[in-house]
Amino acid sequence: MTQDTPTTTTPETSTQGGESAADTATPAERVIVTHGRSLMALAVARSLGRRGIEVIGCDDSPMMALSFSRYVAHTFLHAPKVEDEAAYLDSLIEAVRTEVPDDGRPTVLMPIHEDTTAIARAADRFPPWVRVAAPDVALIDQVFPKDRLARTVERLGVAAPPTRMVEDAASARAAGDAIGYPVFVKPPAATGGRGIAKVDAAEDMDAAFDEARRLDPDRPILVQGLAPGEDYCLTALYQDGVMRAHMAYRNLETFPGAGGFGVLRETVAPGPMPAAADALLSELRWTGVVQLDFRWSGAADDRPHLIEVNPRFWGGLFQSIESGLDYPWLLYRLTVDGAVPEPPPVELGQRTKVPLLWILGAVEDLAEDTGRFDALESAWQDARARARDGAWGKAAGTLGTALSEGLLPTTARERLVARWRNAASARPELFTADDPMAGLGLLYTVGYMIRNGRLPEELSR
Repeated sequence: MTQDTPTTTTPETSTQGGESAADTATPAERVIVTHGRSLMALAVARSLGRRGIEVIGCDDSPMMALSFSRYVAHTFLHAPKVEDEAAYLDSLIEAVRTEVPDDGRPTVLMPIHEDTTAIARAADRFPPWVRVAAPDVALIDQVFPKDRLARTVERLGVAAPPTRMVEDAASARAAGDAIGYPVFVKPPAATGGRGIAKVDAAEDMDAAFDEARRLDPDRPILVQGLAPGEDYCLTALYQDGVMRAHMAYRNLETFPGAGGFGVLRETVAPGPMPAAADALLSELRWTGVVQLDFRWSGAADDRPHLIEVNPRFWGGLFQSIESGLDYPWLLYRLTVDGAVPEPPPVELGQRTKVPLLWILGAVEDLAEDTGRFDALESAWQDARARARDGAWGKAAGTLGTALSEGLLPTTARERLVARWRNAASARPELFTADDPMAGLGLLYTVGYMIRNGRLPEELSR
């Protein structure tokens, strides 16, 4: 099941916290990273590989970003996750036993995406020399899926939007009337915003409920009121209910459209969000990483409202690491040593972007808002023809003229320029000077978009 890769693990000086690999880890330490196709897995591999830890990647697809990273020793395949969870777990457990023999080294299995819950549930089935870096499944069951979180939030009195759990469309309409429109309709177990609909009036409720029920036929559907403010993400690492590290960020750009995946992010001061998180996670005595979505005005004296909890790593993990909080390293040390190293201060104002996708978001916005996209497309085709002929200067001039002569209204041009400037200083996720081949991992994302017309689910959070 092993895939040969052209990579080797090379201990290097860490970019986080000023510590070298020799200071922080012995070369004998080892980690198995799941969901190797994802940018989250790549961020984890780079974090730990740079500190001298041997990284092994795995997935059910050979199109792994980890396959191209110099910080990954090798990768292996297991059975698909989505078709049969029991078969997937059997395959993963056997592959871990085969690919990672017991040779006396500390070995950590670090789940990355939605497989976290399944792996946590089967933690005692893995070989005894493998330690699973996931929250206890009894804790996960308190906050995921969304209907369980709603019950826990109500029990603990955590601030959250009014929420009703319903079993049929008539009850959904009644819940909307009681809460007051507009409301959100949410399938509890769906990820990445799939099936979530904003319903403005009772006559629109049936269609929204039916779609949510189609995606999640086995659990009650949530009808949830709107909370004031904007979307914020709080990330944290807990040990026995004590917050050991935290940082917050917000999305400056999303794709596709509002509410999509964050493709341009900024680190912000957390304000009252850590206290709001403690109201939930301290009571549960949480251990492990966690990401919480809040609606908050940004004012220090305003109360944030909890929207969702992800008991795993998050789509903006690269943002957290670039802001000074190397969560993979902190979680690894917690799993191996039972203690969390003192984290460095968080760098506020840090910005990161996802290559290609952030500019697609800007273009998408212009296409929807200006009504002039046909004219701009004609200019684009002309510029492309000139570029193919080698006239790159004329190609750039064609596009510049198109923009300057009014194919796009002044306000739209100004907005595009402002968005470009916002992203100019942002660190690009995926491409780094010390790990250039890993950029080929973007092929998976591009290929998925071409085939399915949407982003992969692992880019949704």
